[in-house]
Amino acid sequence: MSCSFKGDKNKGGTKDTKTADKETSQVLLKAEIQKYLDENGAFNSKEEAIKNIQNKTDWKTEGIELLTGSVYGSDSTSSIHIMAKLKKGYVWQKASVGEFDVAIKINNEKNVSEVAKELSMSYYDNEDEAKESIRVKFKSITGVEQVSVVRIATTRNELKFEVSLSYRDNVEGPEKQEVSINLKNNLSTDIYAANQLVTNGNKKYESKTAAAKFIKSTFENIEGIKNTSLVWDQWAPYNYTISIKYDEKSKGPEKIEGVIQLKTNLTEAVKTAKNIFESKEYKSVVSAKSEVESNLKIDGILNAEFSWEDEAALKYNVKLTYSNDFFGPTSISGKLLKYESAIFEKIENQTIDMRKNNKISIDLKGKNLTNKKISVSSDDSSIEASYTDGKISLVANDNKNIQTVIKVWDEEEKEYGIEFSTSILAKPEIVSNLEPEYGWYLNHETTLDIMMKDFDKAKGDNLEITSQLQGIENSFPVSTYVEIKLVHDSKDEQKFTFYYKFIKTLPEKAKVQIGLKLNGEIVSIFTLISKAEVNISDSINETLSNIQNNYNWKQGQETNLQKQVESDLKSMSGISDVYFEWIEKEQLSYKVTIKYKLGSTGEKVFSNKGTWYVPAEFEKNESLTFDMRNPSLNTYEVYGKNLSGKKFGIKTDNSEVIAETNGEVKVKNNKQFLTIKVSSTAKDDITSIITLYQEDDPNQKNEIQAKIWALPYLVETSNNWPKEQLKIKKDETVELRFIIKNYKNSSIDKIQLFKDDTDYEYFKMSLETVDESKGEFIWKITGNVKHWFWGSTNISLKIKSENSDWQTLKLINQKTV
Repeated sequence: MSCSFKGDKNKGGTKDTKTADKETSQVLLKAEIQKYLDENGAFNSKEEAIKNIQNKTDWKTEGIELLTGSVYGSDSTSSIHIMAKLKKGYVWQKASVGEFDVAIKINNEKNVSEVAKELSMSYYDNEDEAKESIRVKFKSITGVEQVSVVRIATTRNELKFEVSLSYRDNVEGPEKQEVSINLKNNLSTDIYAANQLVTNGNKKYESKTAAAKFIKSTFENIEGIKNTSLVWDQWAPYNYTISIKYDEKSKGPEKIEGVIQLKTNLTEAVKTAKNIFESKEYKSVVSAKSEVESNLKIDGILNAEFSWEDEAALKYNVKLTYSNDFFGPTSISGKLLKYESAIFEKIENQTIDMRKNNKISIDLKGKNLTNKKISVSSDDSSIEASYTDGKISLVANDNKNIQTVIKVWDEEEKEYGIEFSTSILAKPEIVSNLEPEYGWYLNHETTLDIMMKDFDKAKGDNLEITSQLQGIENSFPVSTYVEIKLVHDSKDEQKFTFYYKFIKTLPEKAKVQIGLKLNGEIVSIFTLISKAEVNISDSINETLSNIQNNYNWKQGQETNLQKQVESDLKSMSGISDVYFEWIEKEQLSYKVTIKYKLGSTGEKVFSNKGTWYVPAEFEKNESLTFDMRNPSLNTYEVYGKNLSGKKFGIKTDNSEVIAETNGEVKVKNNKQFLTIKVSSTAKDDITSIITLYQEDDPNQKNEIQAKIWALPYLVETSNNWPKEQLKIKKDETVELRFIIKNYKNSSIDKIQLFKDDTDYEYFKMSLETVDESKGEFIWKITGNVKHWFWGSTNISLKIKSENSDWQTLKLINQKTV
């Protein structure tokens, strides 16, 4: 923060109207102060210089009452700003205001020493951080212009640096200063070792609380760790993250993660086992002891040491020891039950009436039934029998009329059980497979057969229907839209017929929900929708227009037109019958009367006309060129007139040229055309005549001159081509002559030499053109550096055409020897 003090215009002087003010010189004052500063030499700081000036009172310049100073001079390093206040009766000479800057000298020896001491008391993460702190601290000293730091010594946790300093004008101080700094002790190894200790595979904990306590104490016992906090993972409950804070002398990872393993608590397992063997009755002490030991064979229990406290009363004690991964009670004791034979009372025969419920419960009465392992069974799987807490539960899981035997016994004395019979009276049910939704057309009645099973009117069985509208609010009754009724067949008691007829179209999104209520319970639900008949007039018109546009008829083929119309219309979905009549046969004008199937509708009568035959006419195609280098560019358009409604064939006069057409007539720029595709198996360039013709009138044709450009391939023309490996000596040159068949020119066919090994110049090679029009070239190879004993290089000649990849014409394995 800076501050400046300014007085009034005469800087504290007063004006006496009776006596003239005395003038004093700012120039002389500034010179006096500057001389004083120069004689006093260098100051430790600007503040020290200002304090000296303000404390001095015996200035020779007259009229000075007070001097104040500011560190903010014109030179931020070596000047201070002086403001002078005059005594009463004095004024400044003209053009003076009593403010000016003076230069001082700064001696930074004390400041440099203090910074060095401050740095030596701090701790740093690494050398770079320390050097940067040294630079910043020394640079912050007033007057220091440049700082350079060089490490001159290193011990385990201490670094010594030599700091070189340069100063601005009027500033002096030590040019060299040694600084010793402390490195923080890196505890990473201790941290990772501690984490390994607490998560070791053999280390397991009885609880997460015990684990957290051990983990925190393990880390906090490491010298240099200030405190820790541990957080368990929300989703992986045994994963933890421990955050570590260090004292000022240490460093290490701020967080470290780990996974603990808990010991398995077998308390509940032992308690469950105890409940099991104490709830049983035993006929002997041997069986009792065996049962206890058997139930305590729990994974994790190393040993169960059994002993009797009172054998006659079956009082026992068991000492338990556990493996490393488990814990639980160290001992258990109690009293076992002596066995007493169960005696069952007789059970009368039972009936399950499925019309009421599919299950019944029967009290099992008798003596000594408590703690017995009582079992029940059914001879028929349609009834499921079970026993719990003094009650036998019988559940019918199949709705059919059956009778079965139920057996009851004590597992310890199976021979003393009882039996009783149980019958199932099946309830009626719907056996028809009903769809979730049915629909029909307005004013047409339809039916739905509903078949039953075990329906017996004499037993009070009743089937009725309920109905309601869905999808709309505040609607009219269902009867406004549909008539419904359910009729019971007089000859077949298991058959019902559901009749329905829509008399009014349902509102949009509305449906009629039908419920089948059997004996007062809704057992099936489906919905009814009114179907709208589909108007197929547009499709009929489209079919007739298609016949008009794509078929043509010669004189005498009028009947064929009639058959085509009748056949195409009858094949349409929704048409039952077609009646054809000629309007004007000479013009092929006709009308058809349509009879629709249920669900379809439209106009009753349609009129149209056929098209008389006119021969196809082709525009003359002089020639085409098919380049086998680009096999996908093989389609060509052949234009003409009167092409629609005709079948076309295509042929060539060369078996190596294949031409095809799908016969589809298309239109471009109001002109009809056919598309043909060309391919070839030719090895060399050839020509062929492609003939496109009308199948029923071969005189209507177009002959096209086709040029086939075959794929280039190499023919060796010199006798020195290698059969296996090309071996040449250093500085020896081999010229391999060849012709590229079907070669065009360098703008179409680009040829280039390639080699696999580009790191060493084992040889030099070039390509020389002999006669480009004939595709004649020379491949020159000159040995340069010998290959290693086992070494060789693959070299190749490749060709590339537009829109294609490089193709290899020749591959040679070369070795310089």
